[in-house]
Amino acid sequence: KSSGGGGIGDSIRSLIAGIDYARRSGRSIYVDWSDGMFGPEGINVFSDFFEILGLPTVTDLKAYVDREDVFPTIWKNNLDQSLKTLWTKQGYLAWDRHAVRTTFSFDQDRLDYNELVLVMWDFDGYFAAPQALESARALAQRHLSPAGAIKAEVDQDVARRFRNPVIGIHVRETAEATAGGKALPVSFLTDKASEIASRTGSQCFFLCTDNQHRQEQIKQQFSNVIVRKKLMPPAGEAIHLSEFGPTAFEKTRDALLDLLTLSRCDYIVYPAFSSFSMCAALLSTTQEDRIYPIASPRPSGLRGLGRRVISKLRRILHY
Repeated sequence: KSSGGGGIGDSIRSLIAGIDYARRSGRSIYVDWSDGMFGPEGINVFSDFFEILGLPTVTDLKAYVDREDVFPTIWKNNLDQSLKTLWTKQGYLAWDRHAVRTTFSFDQDRLDYNELVLVMWDFDGYFAAPQALESARALAQRHLSPAGAIKAEVDQDVARRFRNPVIGIHVRETAEATAGGKALPVSFLTDKASEIASRTGSQCFFLCTDNQHRQEQIKQQFSNVIVRKKLMPPAGEAIHLSEFGPTAFEKTRDALLDLLTLSRCDYIVYPAFSSFSMCAALLSTTQEDRIYPIASPRPSGLRGLGRRVISKLRRILHY
């Protein structure tokens, strides 16, 4: 299940954790992106964006909707519901990720469940484990592939516009990220990109961002900046949470095309807190030492504590 609130990056990370569990447990996998976050509500759009390779999959959930052997038990007779719909029905007044995970997702460390159907929506602690990124990268490249039409469009765009080596930059500057204490000065990213350019002689950059101002600023700073043409949300808004312009399906498609194009760059520079660009790195086949996650400077003392408290309150109020 998708969470109904996270973007494409969080959902791909959850998918990778699910792929790993299916592989370890010998189970089939079904991915449900029908909650309206990535397309029309009630229509599972996962196959429009990805396909799973080398693992047994379930293509139709209808045969399982009325099953009784489901865990967590709250999903019995509710498999066709979205996570957000179900937890709202249960009377939750505020979003608490830990509580919702405990109630609505199985334990990914357990392999001994007797139930036929297990439901998850989050990546839990998967990416905190030692060597997790290395393992996740191998899993993503072995078992996850863009849908044919998506891949063909990326291939065509890369062949037409890229002049190797290409330095990819992802800039995420939204109110959501700032509220979560994840602000990163853009200069941290552009300074690293400049250093790589000086070292390698590269004069070709690919930029993906949902901030129009930063896009124009970086296009002025570097001489050859490639961007994908797309509609931008109002300043400071995250595309997946904004109600501007395009449909959810169109916004998801645009985001995924940006993510996959970023993954095709020879060097990738991105905010370490961003699930979006982490997934681009996981899907990338470039050398590991050419991938640069740039960490946010962490506020210290009372100022840092205040930001973390405000961040927690805003996450609660958001839901």
